[in-house]
Parts: sequence; C-alpha cells; structure tokens
Amino acid sequence: VSALAQTMSLVFGESHEACSRALMERKWKPASGRRPFRAWYVDTLANPFARYPKQVAPAVLLAKAAESKFSLRASVPSYREGLRVGWYRERLSLSDEVARSTAHELRARTGFALGHQCFWTGPLEELASATRALDALLKTLHAAIVTSDADVCRAVADAVRAWVDALSKGSERWLCDRDLASTLRGLRGLAEAFDAALRADRAQVMSFARDNPWYLGTWGVPVHFALFARHAP
Repeated sequence: VSALAQTMSLVFGESHEACSRALMERKWKPASGRRPFRAWYVDTLANPFARYPKQVAPAVLLAKAAESKFSLRASVPSYREGLRVGWYRERLSLSDEVARSTAHELRARTGFALGHQCFWTGPLEELASATRALDALLKTLHAAIVTSDADVCRAVADAVRAWVDALSKGSERWLCDRDLASTLRGLRGLAEAFDAALRADRAQVMSFARDNPWYLGTWGVPVHFALFARHAP
C-alpha cells in the first residue's frame, strides 16, 4: 500500500496519506473497528522505522544473537521450527537451534510476506530462486517507499512479476491455506496497478483497490517481534 500510494502521490500530486486512504477505503471499513484511519496510518505506513534504510533479516538477527550466546525463545511470526519430533529432554546446541530456525524461516518467508500460510515443503536448494526474487522485491518496495522516482516505482511491478514467476515453479511444493493460483492472480493485479498508476490511470488503480479479492483479504506481516534469552548449554 505504501509503495503504491507513493507512486500515486508522485503521478497525481496528492499527499501520501490521501492516496493511502483511497487505496484502503474499502479494505479498511470491515477491519478497522473503532480505530481512526489516521492513527493506523501514522503507526504503520508513516512510521519512521518502516522507512529506516537498514532492515534486519531474521537469519541475520538469529546469527547475531547467537554470537552473544542468546537463543530464540518466541517470535511473531514464528521463526522456530515447530514440526521437530524428539525426546522432550533433548537440548540442541545453539548452532543447531540457529540452523533449524534459519531453515524454517526460509521455508516460511513467503507466507510472512503474504500474511497467510504459504510454506515450502521441497528441498531448500530448489527454493533459492523464489527467495532471491522475494528479497529483491522487498528491497525495491522499500526503495519506492522512501524515494519519489518513477523508475523505482516501475521496478516494483517488474519485481512483483519476477516473484510470481519464481513462485509458479514447483507450485505443487507450496503448502498454503489459500489457493496459490488465486494469490498469484492477485499479485499480477498488483503489478498492473503500479503500471496503471504510472500512466495516470486512476480508474484502474481504484478498481484494483475496490475489487481485487486477494488485495482485500491480505494484510501481510509488516512488523515482527522476537524474544531472546541467554542460551543455557
């Protein structure tokens, strides 16, 4: 929403908040409760931490914590592998904990970005292209949020399409709680919305924001929380 609103602001000369409100109008009403839109906007889209130039990837955070002998205790979304079966008294080494959590986060990262379960069940080496495509998309989205550059905004649409192409390969390996084909159609609609905004086609952008089922039902996981404690050997 923030990157698309930034693109609209650049093209139409309106404030980022006004463009965000237009994009969120139909999506906001059933989910807002009593919270004013501006309060959500200030906390989420205008939050300076969301625009901070350096974002820390979970794998890096886990590794850095381990260097200081801290291990993960809990996180939202969950970085911890929850499917492991073993003796309840067995304690893993800190390096094994980090390796397992890092692998789990890689498999779950697509779901973190989409805001619903989308877990890779195949070999990790076959996930590399989708991981690279998602990382490139996130970097491009962040660049679009903090700059007013049409070329950067255009690059977002290309990055979304590249991610869709990567997700389409080996689609039977994704374990999702929503239809993956519908999700990919929604993502293609997002790329088309960026294209429409850049050519000043407000009607198509608003059609996406009002009528695209994937967009209306997706919130993502923009903020992660993690709790660490000193590792007991």
